[in-house]
This record gives sequence, C-alpha cells and structure tokens, in this order.
Amino acid sequence: MKLRGNLKLIAIFFKASIFIFVFALAYVLKRKGFFRKDDYKVLNKIMVNITLPGTVLSAFGNFQKSSVLYLVVLIALACNIFLLFVGYFASRKKDNPTKAFYMLNTPDYNIGAFAMPFAQNFFGPLGVITTCMFDMGNAIMCTGGSYMLTSSIIDIDKGQRITAKQVAKKLFSSVPFDTYLIMFAITFIGIKLPVELINFVAPIGNAHAFVSMFMIGLMLEINVEPKFIKEVFKVLEIRYIFAAILAYVFYFYTPFELVIRQALTVVAFAPASIVASSFTEKAGGSSVQASLAVSISILISVVIMTVLMLGMGIG
Repeated sequence: MKLRGNLKLIAIFFKASIFIFVFALAYVLKRKGFFRKDDYKVLNKIMVNITLPGTVLSAFGNFQKSSVLYLVVLIALACNIFLLFVGYFASRKKDNPTKAFYMLNTPDYNIGAFAMPFAQNFFGPLGVITTCMFDMGNAIMCTGGSYMLTSSIIDIDKGQRITAKQVAKKLFSSVPFDTYLIMFAITFIGIKLPVELINFVAPIGNAHAFVSMFMIGLMLEINVEPKFIKEVFKVLEIRYIFAAILAYVFYFYTPFELVIRQALTVVAFAPASIVASSFTEKAGGSSVQASLAVSISILISVVIMTVLMLGMGIG
C-alpha cells in the first residue's frame, strides 16, 4: 500500500512538473532570444479563441444539469467583490494610485490561461466544468466590473470611466465567455451535444494546457523596482492569505461533492488576472507595479497549486 501511495505521488508530481517545464522552457527561450517579448500575443489569440473554447466544449460533452454548479458562478462573483473591498480597506489611508493598485490586484483570477490547464489535466470533465462556471463569475469582474467599482469608489475618472454597458459589451465579445454562456444555456434546457462534435474538438482542447503555459512563460517579466516592491508584496500577502481562507472554506465547509470542492480549492490560488495591469493604469495607478504583481503571483501559484495537487493526491 505504501509503495502504491508513493508511486501515485510520483505520478502526480510528474504531471505537475510538465507544467513547470513548459513554463520554464518558454521563459528561457525568450531570454535567449529565440522568441521576442511580444510573441506571447499570438499564443494568447490561439488560447482565447481556439483551445480554451475547445476545452469547454469537450468538458460539457457529458455534463448533466446541476443547480450546484450554477451556484459556483455566484460564488466566483462574490469572491471577487469581497476581495475588491478587502483591497479597499487595506489601502483606505493611502493615495488614490496606490488604492487603485490594491483594489484591482487583490481580486480577479487568471482562470483560462492558468487554472484551466490544472483542472483539465488533474480533475477531468467535472473539474473543468466547475472551473468554467467559476470563470463565468470571475469574467464579469475581470472585463471591467472591478475597474468600474474601483473608479466609482475612489472617484477616479479622467474621462475613462467604464460603464455597465461597456463592461457588458466587452464581456459578450469574449469568445470564452460566449462559449461558457452558450454551453450553460444548452445544458440548462437539456440539449446534448453530438458525440462527433465532442470527438472533433477534443484534440483542440487537449492542446490548451501546453499553449497556455507556454504563453505565460513568454509573457513573464520580473522587473523589480524598489519603489514598488513593498506594496506589491503587501497585495500578494493579502491575496494569498484570503486565498488560503477561501480554499479552506471551499474544501471543508461547502456541500459539494469532492471533485468540485477540490477544483474550487485549487482555483482559489489562481494568480492575478493578466488584464489587471491595463485597468490599474486606467485608474491612475502604475501598470509596471501591477505587471510585477501579476508575474510574481504566477510564480507563487505554480508552486502552491502543484503542492495542493500532491497534498490532495489528485492525478
């Protein structure tokens, strides 16, 4: 039994190490000049418009309607709003640019490019669907909801205030979100996708993990500026303390079946959203500071999520 347990841990570690290898390979090749700094944008288009929708379609192939999973959408939305206000209270005595940095980088999760590959390779269809549902609620905030609340609360305008209409427009122009929504509606009314379609998109979905992790490796930039480092680590400290609290609640105190609880536990430690830097700049904060926070959070999340997989014996 002990030998079997050790072999399982080795297998899980091997699966997780593939992510780390692909991530590190892309970063090293970029540093060596094999890829340019902006090459990640091509992979980002492939990931967002092709492989992620393929993953979603594959996962929903045999999905049975579940009100429990619909609740996950509201949980994600609540987590984002809660963390935004945590960022506000943590920065209430600071200047507006710093306050904007806290409020826009404490919430919002990088699900599609980061958490989804973990779910896809470790949890199977139910875990992927749980992650998709979480990303539906998360996307509402990532695409402008967080910025809209932030700019309203601290009264930063500069002629760039985002309205609910603009958030909705950006949200519904997102291919992954539209795919989530369509699959949500199809499963809600009980329509089954043809097996032939699922088999056709499966190879596309299977490519998602590699494409997304390679893209993140190309995107990673660690430019440490001393004037930013204190606030960056303070935001990351807050983010991961509350991630641990939420993960504990998800795993031990939610009435879901084990796979759903495990998926939510891992998703709670997803890194900060890539788009946080652009919204931080719009709100008057520093995009460089926000980009540094995103990059460091990616490194932290790789380690934590790998350890979680090993600790929960998933794989």
